[in-house]
Amino acid sequence: MEYIKDKLSQVDAWKNDNHKLDLQNIIMLVEICLEGNYFQWVGVYYEQLEGSAMGSPISPIFAEFFMQRLEFQITNTVTSIKF
Repeated sequence: MEYIKDKLSQVDAWKNDNHKLDLQNIIMLVEICLEGNYFQWVGVYYEQLEGSAMGSPISPIFAEFFMQRLEFQITNTVTSIKF
């Protein structure tokens, strides 16, 4: 979530006041999307405690943020190793 907050705060669109939702509202909505996901398996209902729901339209966006962060961490680790 911290990475998503950081990336969203870098967007230039937040620097003007021409939209109805500010950055804090968007972050709150993202947190709501990550909370309260339920699923059914073999007739029993479960609450998903981590991650986003499979099939949710926002799940690929979270996956993209995760992969960007992972790529950044790996790239920085590899470039700091001296051969």
